Amino acid sequence: MAARSFKRSLEANPKNWKAHSKLLEALVLGEKPSLFEKHFRNMILEYPDSARSNAIIEPGMKLIGEDKYNKIAGPFELKHLGNQLARKPKNMTLLARCIMAGCRAKDKVAVEDYYKRAMSLVGYEGIDDSLLIELRFFIGKPRMDLLRLDGEIESNPQDIVLRKKQLQLELIMGDTLKISEILAYLAKEASAKIDDVLLKSYGYLVNTKAFKSTNVVSGWDASLSPDKKTIIFIRDLGNEDYNDLYIYRRAVAGGEIRPVLKASQHNMQAIAWPVFSPDGKWIYFYGSGERDWKPGEQGEFYLYRMNLNYGSRPRKLTDYKYITTPMSFTSDGDLLLVRRDISSVRASADIVRFNPNTRKREAVSRIREFITGAVFTPSGDSLLFITPRGIFSRSIDGGKASADLSWLGMKFPQLSNDGRLLKLVNKKGHVLMLDRQTGLLQFLGRSASSSIAFARNGEMLISRTMDDQVSISRLNFKQPQISLKEFKANLQ
Repeated sequence: MAARSFKRSLEANPKNWKAHSKLLEALVLGEKPSLFEKHFRNMILEYPDSARSNAIIEPGMKLIGEDKYNKIAGPFELKHLGNQLARKPKNMTLLARCIMAGCRAKDKVAVEDYYKRAMSLVGYEGIDDSLLIELRFFIGKPRMDLLRLDGEIESNPQDIVLRKKQLQLELIMGDTLKISEILAYLAKEASAKIDDVLLKSYGYLVNTKAFKSTNVVSGWDASLSPDKKTIIFIRDLGNEDYNDLYIYRRAVAGGEIRPVLKASQHNMQAIAWPVFSPDGKWIYFYGSGERDWKPGEQGEFYLYRMNLNYGSRPRKLTDYKYITTPMSFTSDGDLLLVRRDISSVRASADIVRFNPNTRKREAVSRIREFITGAVFTPSGDSLLFITPRGIFSRSIDGGKASADLSWLGMKFPQLSNDGRLLKLVNKKGHVLMLDRQTGLLQFLGRSASSSIAFARNGEMLISRTMDDQVSISRLNFKQPQISLKEFKANLQ
């Protein structure tokens, strides 16, 4: 009844703000999302500012959800504020409102433009902290730093130190074209020093044979035995119409390749990340009945264990949605895993201690946040995990999480055996290697698989696609194969 009354008022006077707001309040009580959306669009078309009205925003978000509410209101609000800003281009209050509206509308182009205008107006230090927090969450600190650097470089185009800072930030973002342009600029500048640091960081970007590399075997997801004498890996013997996945093993020194598992014989359409147990007696791996499942993605996958003898039956260890973290083994033979809490309304994850023999599962602690990737430290006492806010670390027993890196969009973290090197994959699918002691960040290019294996003496096993063939290569990424002279020549 109330809704019909307010509709009649609007028919008589379409610009009656009070009737608009009362109608929406009535529609919220009636719990009819489609009607609410229809009249909400009509109202913000007439009154763009009304989207932030307390009378509308709280009940509206409750009925249709925050994301949908902002998706409908954001573009109208952003256009309205942009028109106001055109008349008052130096009004910092309006600029701040434009940035917030852009974040709500998820319009990165608009947000970055207004952020740059705000910095040119009041400088980075003059921007309110609450606004900076919102920007860090939406576009990420590396992107904010990069935009800030771009402004400084425009004012100081000859500053080589700024250019080198810009290189690393572009590497995090994955813009290899921009990196090549900056490197070419540095190569032409007499004051720019092209040194070993640049060669190690960007050698792979300008030369595919920048580091000493040895082809080991065709396949991907390589893993080494504890004594480093045997390698296990995955290979597909199918064709473009169907998969025929196997786990194989072979001596690192060479020799016969022997099958360990044929996935289809055990109703598995996908397998990933096979690893040896610390005693070398078992192989653990992730398996799924979903043909399109990939490691790190959500899906119905399970953890399996089997011995190295072909024909032995793998034992399914888990029945839950675990995040495909690199396996972490405790000194007493248990496994540390990260399990998504699918029963909770709020996104969270449990750190779980799991006994593969008894299948006893014990929740160690909970992280009350959505986790997209994680890796345990070599000692097993802490977890490095990735969230939409960045990369954090925390004791497995609980406590406060500390910010490790503010980079956004990273995937598939792995740590070297000593915990010093952190491997990540950025948004563009490029493998990055960070030395956590020195801060050296290296570009290792695109890998055919999300998994690598750390070997000895600065080497690792990584999968590359060459001539339509996926092969595992042993890569010495600490000792460049090309000289500085060759590196400079390739920048021309």
